[in-house]
Amino acid sequence: WQMENRYKTMLSGDYEHGFAVQWMRKDLAIALEEGKENGSALPLVELVDRFYAEVQDKGGNRWDTSSLLARLKVKILLDINLDTNLFMLYISQLFSRL
Repeated sequence: WQMENRYKTMLSGDYEHGFAVQWMRKDLAIALEEGKENGSALPLVELVDRFYAEVQDKGGNRWDTSSLLARLKVKILLDINLDTNLFMLYISQLFSRL
């Protein structure tokens, strides 16, 4: 749904449309606590929680969950020192193929 209906706002960095990151992290914390109490390992939940923590560190406390794209964008730009405009061109071409 997000790829078809939200890709334009996601590409423009507009993340004010849905379930807030702070609420997602609250729910992830509940899941992690329950996992700890019953001895279940939840490595994927831990990973997603860390990703959303990084979004919060960038000021995205009230952004919606699609803001993981902002985290990905920063990681890619830092990892390969890619020009922002080139990255946005690549992502828009990727979404246009969906």
